[in-house]
Amino acid sequence: MVRLLGRVSLSLFLLFGALVFSGAAVYAQTGQGTLTGSVTDSSGAVIPSVAVVVKNQSTGFTYEAVTNQEGIYRVPYLNAGLYEVSYEATGFRRMVRSGVQIRSTETLGLDISLEVGNVVESVEVSAGAQLLETETSTTGHLVSGVELTTLPTPQMKIESMIWYVAGVTSQSGPGHTAGGRTRAFQMTTDGVSATNPGEGTVGTARNITTVEHDMQEIKVLTTALPAEYGHSGGGIMNISYKGGTNEFHGLAEERYVGKKMIHRSWSDPAVPTGPFSFHLMSANISGPIKRNKTFFLVGWQRHHERSGNNMDVDVPSPAMLAGDFSFPQSSAPADIIYDPDSLVALPGGGYSRTPFPGNRIPRDRFDPVALKFLSLNPFSGENNRNNQTFYNRTGPHLNLSADTDKNSYRTGIDTKIDHMFSSNHKIFGRYSNARHRSMSGTWQIQLANRDLDYIGAPIPIDQRQIVISDSYVINPRTINEVRLGWNRRKLTRLPESLGENWAAKFGIHNVGPETMPIFGSAASIFTSNTSGNFYFRFPEGETLDVNENASLQDNLSMIRGKHTFKTGYEILRTRLNSHLEQRPSGTYLFGGTEFPFTPNTGHPFASFLLGTVAAAEFTRALATWLPQWWSHALYFQDDWKATKNLTLNLGLRWQTESPYRSKYGQQSQFSPNATDSLTGGRGGLLHPTGPLASRDTNNFQPRVGMAYNFRENWVFRGGFAVNTLDLWVNSLRENFEEYLALAAVVQLPGNPDIAFKLSKGPPPINFNI
Repeated sequence: MVRLLGRVSLSLFLLFGALVFSGAAVYAQTGQGTLTGSVTDSSGAVIPSVAVVVKNQSTGFTYEAVTNQEGIYRVPYLNAGLYEVSYEATGFRRMVRSGVQIRSTETLGLDISLEVGNVVESVEVSAGAQLLETETSTTGHLVSGVELTTLPTPQMKIESMIWYVAGVTSQSGPGHTAGGRTRAFQMTTDGVSATNPGEGTVGTARNITTVEHDMQEIKVLTTALPAEYGHSGGGIMNISYKGGTNEFHGLAEERYVGKKMIHRSWSDPAVPTGPFSFHLMSANISGPIKRNKTFFLVGWQRHHERSGNNMDVDVPSPAMLAGDFSFPQSSAPADIIYDPDSLVALPGGGYSRTPFPGNRIPRDRFDPVALKFLSLNPFSGENNRNNQTFYNRTGPHLNLSADTDKNSYRTGIDTKIDHMFSSNHKIFGRYSNARHRSMSGTWQIQLANRDLDYIGAPIPIDQRQIVISDSYVINPRTINEVRLGWNRRKLTRLPESLGENWAAKFGIHNVGPETMPIFGSAASIFTSNTSGNFYFRFPEGETLDVNENASLQDNLSMIRGKHTFKTGYEILRTRLNSHLEQRPSGTYLFGGTEFPFTPNTGHPFASFLLGTVAAAEFTRALATWLPQWWSHALYFQDDWKATKNLTLNLGLRWQTESPYRSKYGQQSQFSPNATDSLTGGRGGLLHPTGPLASRDTNNFQPRVGMAYNFRENWVFRGGFAVNTLDLWVNSLRENFEEYLALAAVVQLPGNPDIAFKLSKGPPPINFNI
């Protein structure tokens, strides 16, 4: 068996070596349960050398322990479930306790009194063991598998379970525990981080969510975490997965909502008339590969949704498309539209422009690019179906009311294998894949031409996770566990407009074919204005983000007298790969119809019709953002059974992280003492090739707690803990702005003239790198 362990352990380390270069994450908390207690005789005297056998009633997996000289035993790394526990000692009757429920992350205290007699005699107790956790100061809330499938979890997204826990609030974020920040909360599955690597976020398509029916239990820990728990500011949600048993089990379920079953939102005037369907399907099967030895679990879940809701947006009216900006429906005078070509410098200083008669632009003044764009039939026609339209000095607003359309498809897959080499050696492995195939949002109803819609580009997201745990009983009082895993999240967005030379289709000269030109406005006068666009959001550029992390952890548990020592080491590797979104075909902001330096004049859509560009920006990505860092952690924990009713939890955790750096040293950092290379002034950007900060090595985290079982059904808990948070990036591509080359075409400050006419195109674009 020692040779077998050597082969298995070697294979695990070789697998880890491969995973480090592909990305993985494992966190110190194992997510499994522990059974401990003391064995005495009828007089209360402790009994050493009692053979304790813990047997999983579903799988037949056995775990063996022996009481020490203090009569104490401890069995860690138990999967959640029901167990049978037997106690044997010479001169005493054999005791069998069945129906003992072990829960994830909990330490169950089970004290036994043996009766004098022959070992062939036995006393069997079938009642369930106490579920009161008496050995730890940590507080939290547990949701069993039955409760998990009974309680409503919106769209079967497991992260929504945190709202059932006291001390969790949703104010200003997706979840705060015990007063901590959102990213101070940690979510793990079988002890492996389930949040987005490097960013630490929880939410749809952020944390990995697969098959709810494959999950055994959820335990949310809120305060006084032991030293083995890290990467959290105080709150941890641990999800334990089921495994196969000696019996075959299977299920299939569909949750369906039809259009006739929905009602309108409180803010909608009527039930949406667009298409609607909602299917939430799941199935799994589990059973033995070899009875009492090897088991499997396979699960599948599918979220299939097509839905929409009422939306009111702005579109140009037929009068505006014809060049009429008089807006007689407005109670206030319309903003005056000036002719950009009439700009003159006044003798006494300042500038002036001549207004268009009647606020109407002659059609022969329309720019050829504007005419080609309008010939593509980009806009939906206006309506006033809910009497929602209103006018002001800038024109009609909310003059289109329609039902949106959104498609959302999410698929989760789990596979898990459990195997017992012997009662001293066990291993399990799980692979999970969350596959998201959803749109970027709801279709922009203001568009009649979907080629121009940002939402037309899907955002496929693939999240994968692997966890492997190998535990070995070195002797009845010493147990070691090695745990490793893998996390990877990949988001891709590839608009179909890439490389299609839309600038030439619009008739814009001197512009490359890479992306679709974006038309926008510096003036945010549109009710539905987003990202500086006018009326709608264009497809934009390519996006590619990959988040990975990798880790190896070793945990050693030892029982010595009344002390249970646990110590461990963890090494964690995090790296990100983010492609800078570039817009080499340009973003064009329109102006020129305003009176120089005078607010409440002009109109950006009038400027677009005239093709007068006030400013244009062109960007090109010069590098890919590749930050990476290492994390090391050590911990020591002593659970001291000071008295029969009092347990002290004493621990210390230390963690350090290598300073953040990019793979090829491509990073920038502002220094107030540097000299700017362009202006010669004080304060400029530096390009350090090494880390951006010094290493922090003083992250010592003491953990002190106590659990006092002063009455049979009462426990008093108290604790103190110092927690340090992981190194997260505040946002993708930070300290990297310089590697997105920017060329701007705009007049110098103080000159109100336009930059160029759209049909003539910008001057040759040069990136001064």
